[in-house]
Amino acid sequence: MARPTTERFDAIIIGSGQAGKPLALALAQAGWKTAIIERQHVGGTCINVGCTPTKTMVASGRIAYLARRAADYGVRTAAVSVDMARVRQRKQAIVESFRAGSQERLENQGCEPSVR
Repeated sequence: MARPTTERFDAIIIGSGQAGKPLALALAQAGWKTAIIERQHVGGTCINVGCTPTKTMVASGRIAYLARRAADYGVRTAAVSVDMARVRQRKQAIVESFRAGSQERLENQGCEPSVR
């Protein structure tokens, strides 16, 4: 039976959110061999299911609200409708962009992200 190989790290960070990512980057920049472990997606709650997707969808709602009130400001528009599929696509594209940026930055600084 083959023995599993082991890797050695100076630091292992659990979670790549608001605290984990900056800590992992700082340790890697200081020359530590650093691994960062994340349950599902790099970026933690804020980027993946919290702040970023929420604010993205709220921004779309705000635009729809303002467009519907355009006449109050002397601006004529056609009827305003919301394409929720497109709103969700935009939100997902932004989340994926932020996630990929976080992953790339960690890798470029010498961290080893691991998604389990």
